[in-house]
This record gives sequence, C-alpha cells and structure tokens, in this order.
Amino acid sequence: MEGCLLSLKHIQKMCKSIVPALVALENTAVILNRCLLRGNTAHETVGAILKKADILLKEVKVTQFSLGGLQIYCGAEKIVKVANCTVRRLKKVLNNDQFGLYFLGEGSCYLENSLVQKNKGPGVRVGPANKLKAMKNHIRENYTGIEGS
Repeated sequence: MEGCLLSLKHIQKMCKSIVPALVALENTAVILNRCLLRGNTAHETVGAILKKADILLKEVKVTQFSLGGLQIYCGAEKIVKVANCTVRRLKKVLNNDQFGLYFLGEGSCYLENSLVQKNKGPGVRVGPANKLKAMKNHIRENYTGIEGS
C-alpha cells in the first residue's frame, strides 16, 4: 500500500478486545510506503501485529495507539525492514503506553533512519533471540530508549 491512512478513530464503544490497525500473518508480505497508522487512545489499540511475514515499512507514521506502535515477530528466513519511519504521539494526545516498536522472534530485523519518540514505555523493545540491527535512528523522550527482554 502506498500513501494510505489506516485509522481507528471511530471504534464502537462496545468493543472490548484489542484492535490492531494492521495484521499480517505467517507467509505473507507487507509493503507500506508513506502511510499513516492512527490509533484511538480511548480503546485498546495497537498499530500493527506482524507475525513471521516479509515486511518493508518505509516513511510510515504510527501514532495515538494506547497499547503500542508496531509488534513485529521476525521469522528466521524473513526480510524485515523498518526505514525512515516515525513512531510517536502527536501534540497533546495520549502516548503509546506500552512500547513504540517491539521486535520478537529469532530472525534479523533492520531499523534504519527512524524517529521513535514520546512513548510511555520503551521506545524499542527487543525480545530474546532477536537480532535487531538498528542504524542512524533518533530514539528519544521515551520512558526508556532501548530495552531487551
């Protein structure tokens, strides 16, 4: 997808489960270029749950999610690259409460030239066995910058 808006601004009040803006499951491919993922701070929302998929996110903005920005499960043979992206809150709205980016799985992930800012939890959380390669990023004003688990 290119130049898109995925917004969770209007969610039914009776919705009780966690709502992601985007889900990609095993053996799929996701390419987002110049897109905006906007959450809803009044409900439990997360920007994206991407599980063992080939992933390319370029110039994507992720904001206003109550439970976190991007949760990425990296498969051993998968290509996962997040480049020139922004994960933060906008102006006076509530933060991403849990994390900005969360990398899990045994694969290699690349985070390049991205801004991860003003998240209430860690800006970047790296799970056990993940081989994250982070280069030339601005990770600032988060509760913690980079956290390993």
